[in-house]
Amino acid sequence: MDTYRPPRSPVTRQHADTVLQRVLLPGDQAEQGHVSLLLETPGGPTAASREGMVLAGGDTVSFCGYLNAFPAGYWARWSILDRVRLSLSVVGDVVVTVHRSSADGEADVAAEIRHRGQGDVHIELPLAGFDDGGWYWFDISPQGRQEARLLRGSWDALTPAPGRAAAVVGMPTFNRPRDCLATIRVVAGHPALRAVVKRLVVVDQGSDKVTAQPGFPDLAADLGEQLLVVDQPNLGGSGGYAQVMRRALDEPECEQIVFMDDDIVLEPDCLLRGIAFARYAARPLLVGGQMLNREIPSQLYVMGELIDRRAFTWLKPAHSEYDHDFSAHPLRATPWLHRRIDVSYNSWWTCVIPRTVAEQVGGPLPLFLKWDDVEYGLRAKSRGFPTVSVPGIAVWHEPWWKKDEENNWQTYFHSRNRMVTAALHGRLSHFPVLFGAHLMDTLRHLVSMQYWNVALRSAGIRDFLAGPDALSSSLPTARQRAARVYERFAPVAGPVEVTEETHDDGTGDLPRQVAQPPGTSGASVLRLVAELVRGCLPLSGGHTADGHPRLSTDQAAWHVLAALGGATVTSPDGSHWTRRERRPDVFRRLLAQTLTSHGRLALAFPRMRSEYRRHRRRLESLRRP
Repeated sequence: MDTYRPPRSPVTRQHADTVLQRVLLPGDQAEQGHVSLLLETPGGPTAASREGMVLAGGDTVSFCGYLNAFPAGYWARWSILDRVRLSLSVVGDVVVTVHRSSADGEADVAAEIRHRGQGDVHIELPLAGFDDGGWYWFDISPQGRQEARLLRGSWDALTPAPGRAAAVVGMPTFNRPRDCLATIRVVAGHPALRAVVKRLVVVDQGSDKVTAQPGFPDLAADLGEQLLVVDQPNLGGSGGYAQVMRRALDEPECEQIVFMDDDIVLEPDCLLRGIAFARYAARPLLVGGQMLNREIPSQLYVMGELIDRRAFTWLKPAHSEYDHDFSAHPLRATPWLHRRIDVSYNSWWTCVIPRTVAEQVGGPLPLFLKWDDVEYGLRAKSRGFPTVSVPGIAVWHEPWWKKDEENNWQTYFHSRNRMVTAALHGRLSHFPVLFGAHLMDTLRHLVSMQYWNVALRSAGIRDFLAGPDALSSSLPTARQRAARVYERFAPVAGPVEVTEETHDDGTGDLPRQVAQPPGTSGASVLRLVAELVRGCLPLSGGHTADGHPRLSTDQAAWHVLAALGGATVTSPDGSHWTRRERRPDVFRRLLAQTLTSHGRLALAFPRMRSEYRRHRRRLESLRRP
């Protein structure tokens, strides 16, 4: 698996105030997957530095890459600009061809210039006509058989940005000191980024401290007062980001607050792009970075997401796809990538929040983790500050399937915080949709023998019903409490051995009507009710009890597991397995608990919704104890 490592050769040129997006080149240490994000023909010329490259005579190099093409549709929709300029510094005789695409991916030539000798090429381009999306990109072709050189390039504004580029960049971390240190090193080694970062705040909430890592003293000496490490108890992501925001607002010069995860791989120019987008925005807004897959660096894992305001679940926006691999499907050849998409929020792997937004919207709710970024995005939008997830502004992050969150203590926070967010931002008339979705999901996990998941979901409902005061008071202990619930029902687990023989998945022995999924939603409900009844009976009551067939995550659907007396299920990343066993006594107890907790939720939700809304301002305050 091609794990991304950033190129070693840094960009050294200082960042001019009109630069919107610098042209990036692979550098001499770039992985092939990274190259496909920069150039359309990654098998062609390579570059020895991040800024310049040698162009062989007779070749055409296309910069129609996700990180080098210019997302004109987003700048046209959200910025004050009506024109941009492509600026190149070139040595040799070349033809520069600029292409523009429409929202449906159709492209034509916008401009073409022939250049001779050494000098600068400037091409002004309008942003009109990009209402629904579209990109600009350029190709460069040396003339004749002589090679040429591209020294540097950028997409620029014609006037300086309003305000100042003065950012506080913050990163909570919990026992990931090497990843955190790597990100600090990237920031320290990028002069243009350092010029606009007033403070880099690391909130260390773990026991394996960043400050104890080899190399930290030298980095700290280099950064000096730019680096601030704050030690605090583990208050989760929300507690860490609240500390970052508090420190940023205490910094008089700070104009932009940048949130980052501790487990990202950072392309530093992406932070500069986010800050530039925020400064040129027609009104204050949150600028989100999109998510590239750290394991498969050519893959755009998440372009942006919506929240279903009825069921409070995640939705894929229209005209977008998950897991898009640019090494197989380049930007020019993928029409859906050209349409602008709008989002509900942006996760905090990277997000730029203007100071004025933070001052008016407040801080993250004390949710520990999960849904804090969603709630903040919905809250900001309700107060006039939308979120924009901008292509070409992105970080590499661990994909969700590696985290396997359905099989650990984090389920508790998904359940509790989903209800908190719905109480604050949902309509009461939509609550039956949320209630039904949560109940059905919980019961499917129950018949799938995921007893820990069911117990954590009930605990989440219980603590939501404890009210807003309990959110803040439980922040230091919430993770331990969730872990204790998980441990009561945790399955037997073990590593997958490399030499292990493959096993038949066992589903071939099941009756066809059991192995196949229900055909309609009504059939699904009837099937689930039947399996709930059977789950309360002894194993002889109809469940297959012979052994523990090995199932992959994809095979382990609820309707399959419900018919088994036990199963061994491989984790999504294939690294370990968990053993699930049919336990009628536990099943009955958790079924009763599930029905009781959801009954209490149904009766109390209208009152709790009013309670959370009444205490909203206190929950949002950064000055709470």
